[in-house]
Amino acid sequence: MVCRKGYPGDDLIGPFNVDFSHSDITILLLHTSDSIRINYFIPKLKEYVKEGACDPETLGVVIDNLHLYNDELQVMGTYENREENMISDKGQVNQNRLEIGLPTLEMQKKL
Repeated sequence: MVCRKGYPGDDLIGPFNVDFSHSDITILLLHTSDSIRINYFIPKLKEYVKEGACDPETLGVVIDNLHLYNDELQVMGTYENREENMISDKGQVNQNRLEIGLPTLEMQKKL
């Protein structure tokens, strides 16, 4: 069994058809301290997204959650129905999303 150090994926947890649950570590990542998220997990997730080993949605949620938890505005727009808690520059949000592999807000709504 192959596993990337620091991020359990399908190779460790098993694919969806094993237990009909997706390999999603997001809930664990949302319960780490800010310093660990900023200094370790976010850089690792960015690396894994580039390698195709992590869903960009996970990275976006971890970043937005960090901002929201610290009474800041989300910058990736991953929390639906929370546009009032998102930075007002939708162009910047879309650019942030595209940089990590997420569709624009408009495309996300269509999907």
